[in-house]
Amino acid sequence: MSIQIATAASTLRYYGDPEDLEPEVKASIIDSLIDPVENILIAAAHLSDIRNIYFPEKDGFELSERDLMTIAGAYNAGTSYTIDELWEFGFAGGYGRAAVQDRVSEHNLEQLLRGER
Repeated sequence: MSIQIATAASTLRYYGDPEDLEPEVKASIIDSLIDPVENILIAAAHLSDIRNIYFPEKDGFELSERDLMTIAGAYNAGTSYTIDELWEFGFAGGYGRAAVQDRVSEHNLEQLLRGER
């Protein structure tokens, strides 16, 4: 997953302008984004943060497909939009729908791990 340095910094609870981060901190964030495992963990935390913004009353298992599309749309566009705006401007219905429809099913994951796809 791709995540911007500023978004990663915010997700990791470094606040303020990313340009004002200490060089060592910024380098550490960049190193974490280069590492695939850490990158996925940061992206997952960011998705959880987005869920908490738009659907604070739901845990991950309670999210509908539309909710997931909204979260994916906000992941792409940012959280400054309302749910209605994410749909109106096409973020949820475009990027969000594509992200949800392209998700890897358990069956497809098994195929990928066996090198069959």
